[in-house]
Amino acid sequence: MIEQHQITRRIFLCYYWTVSNSSHEGIYLNAKALGYILLLGVLFGSVTVTSRFLLTQLEPITYTGIRLSIAALAYLVVYLLRIGGRRWPRDPVLWKRALFFGAIGDALPMMMIVASMLYLSSGVTSILTTFFPVVTVVMAHFLLPGEPLTSRKSMGVVLGMSGAVLIAALGETGLAEASAVNKTGYLLMGIASIIIGYTTIYARKYLNDYDTFDTVSIRLFSAAIVSILLAVVMEGIDLHALKASGYPALIYAAFVVFIGFFLWFYVLQRFGVMISAMANYLPPIVAAAGGALFLNEKITWGMIMGMGLIMAGVVVINSGIKVQVQT
Repeated sequence: MIEQHQITRRIFLCYYWTVSNSSHEGIYLNAKALGYILLLGVLFGSVTVTSRFLLTQLEPITYTGIRLSIAALAYLVVYLLRIGGRRWPRDPVLWKRALFFGAIGDALPMMMIVASMLYLSSGVTSILTTFFPVVTVVMAHFLLPGEPLTSRKSMGVVLGMSGAVLIAALGETGLAEASAVNKTGYLLMGIASIIIGYTTIYARKYLNDYDTFDTVSIRLFSAAIVSILLAVVMEGIDLHALKASGYPALIYAAFVVFIGFFLWFYVLQRFGVMISAMANYLPPIVAAAGGALFLNEKITWGMIMGMGLIMAGVVVINSGIKVQVQT
């Protein structure tokens, strides 16, 4: 196992190489886009650590349902108080599309990612999420006009898949406890990647022209209802194990949903699928370092090598793509 004090420096070098090479290969980010990507990376990375901590006190679906419900209530307050002149969205097509996205594209993959952390560390979970854009690119070849799987993209897909396969083949979990490797975590992350790939393309095709705040609020209402219902049926909502330390962590996790969903969807609408996918670069650094520091998780060469291959794949896929800013 690598000495923990070395991990931030080594993974940061990998991240720096990825972003700098992306720019040199043709991904031109203005300061605003880069700022959003960095902020999302820090938020999503830190909340991964928070989520794994909360799994010691709550069941995964229950935690997801409560977290989404708090965030959804915050959006509801904005409408009730008409903050910023907000009025309840009335477009039936928006409701239909956003409700579908929330139930399928938000609730299900979020529950799966959270549940995977019963078997994987914060760092490994976050590293595997960097593979999601690779899946999205493959699906876009079949579902989006003008997004063919070129030889360059195919090379990137092979690299990205090699990284994910390496992590799974080595049985990397990032957990300090010595135990038999349970493949359930990898399976959950794989299914989540397919769902997220499909719904990211769906959002780009069918939700791109709607108001960001209205779209995200309806998505959250739908996701909260679905996850709470599933929590009641599958787990029963039991809060007896929730300690005093869990309440601020739960509030922070809900805050990240409230802010993170809005910012990510804004970046998707304004800068496109590929640029929004770059928000996946930073969370592994934050999650791995935070997990090692606060949760006694471990960092291994296998994890770093797998992340390097995945990031290299995403760089190859994205090379030559320019940001098209919508105004």
